[in-house]
Amino acid sequence: MRRRPDTSGALWPGAGFDNFLAMTEPHREYSSLRVGEMAPGVIAGVTGHAFAIIIAWLVDQIMAPSQGGDMGNTEMTATFLATELLVALACLIVGWRFIPAEKRAARAGLVLGWLLGAVAIWIFAGGY
Repeated sequence: MRRRPDTSGALWPGAGFDNFLAMTEPHREYSSLRVGEMAPGVIAGVTGHAFAIIIAWLVDQIMAPSQGGDMGNTEMTATFLATELLVALACLIVGWRFIPAEKRAARAGLVLGWLLGAVAIWIFAGGY
């Protein structure tokens, strides 16, 4: 095994060859992601979009009879976008803070599910 160069005479930490060997040594093999471990995260991510659609629809149903005109669409859109932002933040926070690092497939599935749902909504809304 190779020894690391002596960096005790360096002016500041990292000024020497601290990372030289780490960059030249081969990386460990990465395990493949398993679909079975990823599926619950994908389902949870896509379900977040369904939650946002249902909340926006409920706001439209509640606000439409009380106000005349087309104000319900504005409030429905604002509610949908706010809920989508909360769902995206929840997916990121849960995926990277509460799911252990060893469960990479679950983390990736959660974010992948949210992204798939976002693309599907964009396509169905006519943004393609």
